[in-house]
Amino acid sequence: FNESRAAQSESLVTFARGGVRTVDDKEPHDENLNCLVHIQGANMHGAARVADKQFDVSMDSGCIKLMSSVEVYQVVQHETKEEREKLGGGKETVTKYIYTE
Repeated sequence: FNESRAAQSESLVTFARGGVRTVDDKEPHDENLNCLVHIQGANMHGAARVADKQFDVSMDSGCIKLMSSVEVYQVVQHETKEEREKLGGGKETVTKYIYTE
C-alpha cells in the first residue's frame, strides 16, 4: 500500500515538473488559466477561512488545506468452550476468547 502511494506520488511529481509554469506574483495572466503554476517571489496564504464541519475545526489564517485520514479496523471474536471436571466433583465450562483482525 505505501509503495503504491509512493509510486503514485513520484509519477505525479514527474508529470508536474514537465508541465509547470513559473510566473511572478504581480498579476494573473489569462494564458495561465487552468495550468499548474509555480509562483515566484510570494508567500502562500489562504484566501478564505478553512473549515472541517465533521470535526468542528476551522482556521481563519495560516492554513491552506485541512485533511483528515481515517482508518477502520474490524476485530473478530472467536469463542471456544471446554467442559472439564471440577476438583471434588461436578463439571464446569471454561470459555476462551481469541481476537483477530
